[in-house]
Amino acid sequence: MATIALEALLHRYKLEQSLKILWNAQRLTHTKHRSWIRCRLQMSMIHQQMAGLKHRPNADLLNLSMSPHFY
Repeated sequence: MATIALEALLHRYKLEQSLKILWNAQRLTHTKHRSWIRCRLQMSMIHQQMAGLKHRPNADLLNLSMSPHFY
């Protein structure tokens, strides 16, 4: 059980780090540029994953941690 909780914390930490990187990248690009739009889409996907972790903190954590996105 402790391992699953640690994996959840690690997963959340990785998501937060990805958000920081994307936030800085979007600030450096023009709002109509394709990379800015891509950053915004990735940020919204990360926010959705983080919201899922808040609502289901112990459900499917292994599936979430195996997700190929943003690693």
